[in-house]
Amino acid sequence: MNHIALDAADALELIEILQYFIETLDPIAEHHAVARVIGGLDTYGISDLRADIERLINRLQLSPLTP
Repeated sequence: MNHIALDAADALELIEILQYFIETLDPIAEHHAVARVIGGLDTYGISDLRADIERLINRLQLSPLTP
């Protein structure tokens, strides 16, 4: 896996964007509108997308950041 160095401000902003995306995605998923918004998700479902975003957020929070 390649490593990318982010400064702390950029990493925090990315975390906030991803968290906002999850918060926005949840109500859409509740109304079964995901297929219209994201397209046909036959093999990669909304729960997979949510898990991948959560994993990325966790990695960003645990990564060493530059000032």
